[in-house]
Amino acid sequence: KHEQTHIFACKLRLSQTIQFIVVSIILLKNHLPPVVKAFSVVPTTCSHPTKASMSLSVGTSIETKNNMKSKEQSQQENRNQVDNFWNDGQSSNSMKVLQNHQKVSSNIVKSFVPSEAFDPLQPLSNKHVQTIGGYFAREFFPELKYVKKNDWLLSFVQAMDINIRRQLQQQEQQFKDQEPPFPNKNKKHRKHDNNVGECPSYFWEERERIETPDGDWFHADYKYADNNGQVKHEVEETSLRSRCGLVILLHGFESNSESPLTKEMANGYVKLGMDVVCLNFRGCSGTPNDTLLGYHLGFTDDLRYFLSLVKSRHLRSSVQNMPPIYLSAFSFGSNVVLKALGELGEFAIDEYNIQGAALASAPLDLTLNQVVLEAPGFTRQVYANNMLKLLKARAEYSFDAFCHGDENTDKFDYPRAMAATTISELEDAYVAPIYGFDSYLDYYRKSSSIFYLDGIAVPTLIVNAKDDPFFDPMVWPTEKSCEGGGTAPIKMIHSENGGHLGFLFHQIEDEDELLNLQLDPLSPSWCSAECARFIKHAHSALSSVR
Repeated sequence: KHEQTHIFACKLRLSQTIQFIVVSIILLKNHLPPVVKAFSVVPTTCSHPTKASMSLSVGTSIETKNNMKSKEQSQQENRNQVDNFWNDGQSSNSMKVLQNHQKVSSNIVKSFVPSEAFDPLQPLSNKHVQTIGGYFAREFFPELKYVKKNDWLLSFVQAMDINIRRQLQQQEQQFKDQEPPFPNKNKKHRKHDNNVGECPSYFWEERERIETPDGDWFHADYKYADNNGQVKHEVEETSLRSRCGLVILLHGFESNSESPLTKEMANGYVKLGMDVVCLNFRGCSGTPNDTLLGYHLGFTDDLRYFLSLVKSRHLRSSVQNMPPIYLSAFSFGSNVVLKALGELGEFAIDEYNIQGAALASAPLDLTLNQVVLEAPGFTRQVYANNMLKLLKARAEYSFDAFCHGDENTDKFDYPRAMAATTISELEDAYVAPIYGFDSYLDYYRKSSSIFYLDGIAVPTLIVNAKDDPFFDPMVWPTEKSCEGGGTAPIKMIHSENGGHLGFLFHQIEDEDELLNLQLDPLSPSWCSAECARFIKHAHSALSSVR
C-alpha cells in the first residue's frame, strides 16, 4: 500500500507540474491558454440606499455602450463626484467626529512601514502567469509562494519533494482511516440547533447560518486562535475581553471560505492570536439562497447586519470593552468592505469597534475597470468570458427558481441576459433591474468604492498590482489618502507585479525561512503577509491611541 500510494502521489504531482509549466510557457508566449475557471475577480453586487449612497445620485443614465462617455470625461466626472461626496448630507457634528477619528487613524497609517517590495522570480512575473499560475499554484503547489533568490531551481526541487511527501502522508492517512489533520475540535460542545453546526471543512471549525431580515440567509465560518471547545460567539463577555480581536473576512466573486486564498489569509490572522470569521456571500457556500436577490459589488447589507449581530451579542459590554473588530477581503470583497466603511463613517468605530482593515486587489472604479475587462484581447477572451459564463449561470438559476420559466417576467430581461456577449450587457439586463438600478452604469457608479473613500474612519491598507489585468492602472487615488494630501486614513501599496490576486513566487534570501514557509501549505503569500502585518500594527497601536 505504501509503494502504491507513493507511485500515485508522484504521478499526480508530476502531471500537475507539467500542466503548470505548459500554462506558464503558453502565457509567456502571449498565446491564449485553455479556458480556466474564473477565480475571485471584480464582482457584481450592490446595496440598499443609505446616507452615503443616497447622496451619490447619478444624473442621466446611459443605456448603451455606444453612448458611453470617453475615458477622460468619466475620470473627470468621477473626480468631481469624489470631491463633493462627503459635503452632502453630513452634519457639522458628525463631520467633526469623523475628522477626529481620521486624524488618529492617519497617525497609525503613517507609522506603518511596508516590508520589502514584492519581488517575483522574473520568468514568472508576467501578469497572466501571476493571475492564472498563482491560482493553480495555491491549489496544487502552495510551496511555490516563495523561492530562493538566485537559486530558483533548488526552490522548485525542494518544493516538489515537500509536496510529494505531503501527498504521500495524506494518502497513508486515508488508508489507515484516521481522522483528518484538522478535525473540528469543538464538535462535542456545539449547541444542537438549526443555526450552529459543524463546518464541512478541515480548516474551519464551526459554521453558523445567519438568517437575514429580508428572508434570506448566508453562512459564516469560524476559525479560532485559542479553541477551547466553546462556541465562541455564544460565550460570556468576560472571556471575550481577553481575546485579541475578531477578523471578519470576505472572499471574491463566486468564491467562498474554502478557496485556498481565503484560508491562507485567515491562517495569517489566526497566527496573530485573532479569531477569524469568513462571511460567505449568499449562494456561495454550497447551497443556493432563498430569494431572487443574492449579492453584488456594492451589496453591504449582509456585512453590516453581521456587525450588528456581533454588537448585540455583547450588549452587556460597552463598545470600548468589546473585542476590536478588523475587516479583511480580496477582490470583489474588497470593494464591499471599502464601500461599507465609507457608508458607516465614524460609526464604524463608535458603534462597532472596527479598528482596521486590510484589503487585496481592490476594485475602485467599476466603470473604468469594465472598459479594461471588455477591451478586445486576452483579458476579455479568458477572464471576462469566464466571468460572463458564471453570471449567466446565476441568471439561469434565478429564472428557473424565481421566475417560473416565464420569459416575459418583469423581474429582469431574461432573453437579453442570455444573449449578452459582455459582462456589462448581462448586468444591464439582469443585475441592474433586480437591485433597482437604472442601468449597468448606474450600478457601477453607485457601487464603486472610490466614491466612499473620504468617509473611511479606520486605518486601512489597500494592496494592488499595477499590472492587474482586471483594473484600469490609472485609477489609483493616492490624493485621497492621508499620505497623499487627503483625509482618508489609507495606506496604498501599488506593486509593479502581482497580477490579480497573484503575488506568488516571491524571492527571499534566507534558506531556513524559505523551508519553514514551504513546509506550511497555508503560509501567507507576500500580499497576505502584508495584510496580516498591517492588522498587527493597527492592533498594537490601538492601546496607545484609542
